[in-house]
Amino acid sequence: YIPNAFTPNGDGINDMFGVKGVGISDFEMSVFDRWGVLLFQSNDQQKGWNGDHHETYQPVMQGVYVFKVEVKDIWNKYHSAVGRVHLIR
Repeated sequence: YIPNAFTPNGDGINDMFGVKGVGISDFEMSVFDRWGVLLFQSNDQQKGWNGDHHETYQPVMQGVYVFKVEVKDIWNKYHSAVGRVHLIR
């Protein structure tokens, strides 16, 4: 499951953007801005994006961001998904 929006406002509800799934052995998620600048990257399925830039740790603006997710399942098949997520502040 990959949501299409999240609200990182600190209320404890929908504050992180992340991927949910079972049977995943390898995982990589990247989030980019509209110019292709890498904002977030993780190899840990349990670690989601909180809406901050990974180098400056400053919150990014409300808007639409591009994500890329690559996983390997328990049968050693690779899957990838590219899409958009709406960050709502």
